[in-house]
Amino acid sequence: MGTGAVFAVLVTLMGADGGAPPLRPVDLYPALAKVTFVIETGTKHGSGVLVANNLVATNAHVVLGSTKVKVRQGKVTWDAEVFSADEDRDVALVRVEDLDRSPVTFRTEPPLAVGEKVFAVGSPLHMDATLSDGIISGLPHMEDGQDWVQTTTPISPGSSGGGLFDERGRLVGLTTLYLLDAQNLNLAVPAAAIHELQARGAGVVQSKKARQGTKTPPPDAVRCLFTKKEVLAKFTAGLEVVESSAINQSLWLRGLNTQILVMKAVNGAVMEFVLEDVNARGERVFVTAKEAGRRVVVSATKTGAEVTYLQPTQLRGQPRVVAVTTECAPTLAAVIDAERAAVSRAAWSETELQRYKNGCERGSADDCRGVLAFFTLREDTDEAREAADRLCAVSPDDCPPKSKESSPPKGDSSR
Repeated sequence: MGTGAVFAVLVTLMGADGGAPPLRPVDLYPALAKVTFVIETGTKHGSGVLVANNLVATNAHVVLGSTKVKVRQGKVTWDAEVFSADEDRDVALVRVEDLDRSPVTFRTEPPLAVGEKVFAVGSPLHMDATLSDGIISGLPHMEDGQDWVQTTTPISPGSSGGGLFDERGRLVGLTTLYLLDAQNLNLAVPAAAIHELQARGAGVVQSKKARQGTKTPPPDAVRCLFTKKEVLAKFTAGLEVVESSAINQSLWLRGLNTQILVMKAVNGAVMEFVLEDVNARGERVFVTAKEAGRRVVVSATKTGAEVTYLQPTQLRGQPRVVAVTTECAPTLAAVIDAERAAVSRAAWSETELQRYKNGCERGSADDCRGVLAFFTLREDTDEAREAADRLCAVSPDDCPPKSKESSPPKGDSSR
């Protein structure tokens, strides 16, 4: 499309009146992509849309709790900071200096109607500036007072905070979540919530709902012991447990607060999952691409995390789901990172231990983590404490938090 056509689209976006004709998606896209950004925090990524001079709107759950926020478009990255946010409405504004371009136009009139054509632009699964389309399928008002724009426009992890636009390119909402157990049921925060946040000015409005998982994320690494396995079947009345049996299986999970979760069994088997969704209950849902249907659902608890592992199966042609759920205790990420291909205690020989000790004495943080992992798996508390102290001396950044707290000051005779 030529320069003149792009200019015509921009004029339409920035100053269209209600009588302007709808634009084709191919004509809309260049202007919408120009005001769409990727939001990155180091552990999370989402989307955003330029709504005012140097202000990019996104979802609050994308940026709150992060110490660093960056806004990216293509290969250009800007440092950013949270200017204002509302946890309950799940809306945030991040300030980006020297973002020299015109913001998007908001849809103010007429009111949205079910059946209207809409478009979403965001970065689902790191696919930058992806365009998808659908219709407005509902305008629900929830019991908690929250209004939503319900749409059939496909969204995926990474779409959070991206713009939802009408056929004239005007912003009508921010794509926020989708329901796993529903068919193409996606929700966006209405654009009016952005206007309200702008009117309040700087500051963060904390959640009054105390939603699980919003303020207390799960620990990054946990150790789980599963003792019961259930087989579920879907009947007309809903899911029912049709079989239950006792098991004894230990697993380590690493990366619960990142986009890649690593599951390690005591026999050394390793499986990777990718973050698919953070649902309205604050649960983080991970899936694996290798074996379709397998999921890990993680939610924070006061003592660690509750983990549910789901695996589809068949019984004489009938679909079933194997489910195991347990409370998991926090563990040291360094322990999991240090485990080699074979994780079982039998694989840890005294020769290997001595090799790790020698490397640790020479100042290798990797080998110090290996010594710590050896004694932690053996449940040798005293040796593990000494190994943790040595790791702290070699690499303070890898120092386990418990070691920092439990080490008495020099000269303390309380030992």
